[in-house]
Amino acid sequence: MKLCILPISLGLTLVVGLGTTAWAQDKANFTSLQTTLKQQDDITLTTVSGDKVKGQMLDVSADRITVQRRSGPQTFEAAQIQKVQKRKNGVLLGGLIGLGASIPFVIVLSTYQYNEGGDQAAAFLPMAMGVGAGLGIDAAIGSNKTLYERKPSRTVTVAPLMDRKGGIGARVALKF
Repeated sequence: MKLCILPISLGLTLVVGLGTTAWAQDKANFTSLQTTLKQQDDITLTTVSGDKVKGQMLDVSADRITVQRRSGPQTFEAAQIQKVQKRKNGVLLGGLIGLGASIPFVIVLSTYQYNEGGDQAAAFLPMAMGVGAGLGIDAAIGSNKTLYERKPSRTVTVAPLMDRKGGIGARVALKF
């Protein structure tokens, strides 16, 4: 029974030891991009008109950002930008998920090897395969991390309503 505890304790040690704290970031502060973005970072800008612009960041200041596009460099003022996202590949989380998913298989195989008098070291093969699969899948599937997002404006919409019997009214919609 002691051999079943080893894979569990190893898995928990890795999860707790490699876990990171999620720090809250103010995504509405455009000046914070100066410290979070580096030159040649792959970014996606969304303008206030809804256009998405992909490219590599060349320069960022407190009031504008310059992006290298296929057609050449293009500068956007902070007032034109709705959202800034950075391309990222997070492999750590995939490895941890693969590790966690493989632990039941390690426990079963370790118990089987112990009962049959075999080598328990082979029981850790599923753990290595789970971590490898998690790392590979997470590295292949990238995502965009939002670094800046303009706070949405608050709007009030009023529309007249008329029913078939001649009644009138208004529809009021608040967006905030």
